[in-house]
Amino acid sequence: MIIALAIGFVTGVSLFGANIAHADSNLICGTVTYSAWTNCINGVQTRDVIDASPIGCTLTASEQAGRNQTCGKVLGAKIYAAGTLLRNPEGKIFVVVSGQKIRQIMNSTELKAYSGQTIHNVSAAFMTQYQVVFGQVLGAKIYADGTLLRGPDKKIYVIVNGKKQHIHSLTELYQYRKHRIINVSASVLADF
Repeated sequence: MIIALAIGFVTGVSLFGANIAHADSNLICGTVTYSAWTNCINGVQTRDVIDASPIGCTLTASEQAGRNQTCGKVLGAKIYAAGTLLRNPEGKIFVVVSGQKIRQIMNSTELKAYSGQTIHNVSAAFMTQYQVVFGQVLGAKIYADGTLLRGPDKKIYVIVNGKKQHIHSLTELYQYRKHRIINVSASVLADF
C-alpha cells in the first residue's frame, strides 16, 4: 500500500484514479520565464514559457502577448532635422525645433513661413518621442531652412541650418525664386 501511494504521488494519480495535481484556472501567474526568441520568420519571432509560478497558474493576456513580437523592422526612430514639418493623425502640424522638441504651427499665417516645404505625415506613436514646446524658443521664432527673411534695412537672408546667411546678389537670390520673402524686425534677425 505504501508503494502504491508513492507511485500514485509520483505519477499524480490517486488510488481512486483522480489527478492529484491540477491547474487552478483562477490562479494568475505572478512570475513568467520565457525561452530565447526564435529566428525571425515572416516578420514574427516567438518564444516559449519555460517556467511560471505559482505552479498551475494561468497566463495573463499580456504574458500571452509576450510570447510573440514583430521583427525585421529597422531599430530606432527616424530623426528629422530642425525646421522639418510633421503632421500627426489629428491633422495638427508641428515644426521640429531641435533634437526631440517640436512646436505646433498654430495658424495658416505661421504655416506660410514654411511654404514649399514638405509636410511629413507621422503616426501618433511616432509623435510620442517628441516633447512639445510652446511659444518661441529662446525668444526666436523658428524658420525652416530655405526661408527668406528681409530686415528693416531691406537686406535679404536665407535660413541655413537654423542660422541666417546674407544673400549678396540677385544671382544668389535667383535660386530661391519660388520662395516668399518674409519681412521681419531687426530683433528677429538678431536672434539668428
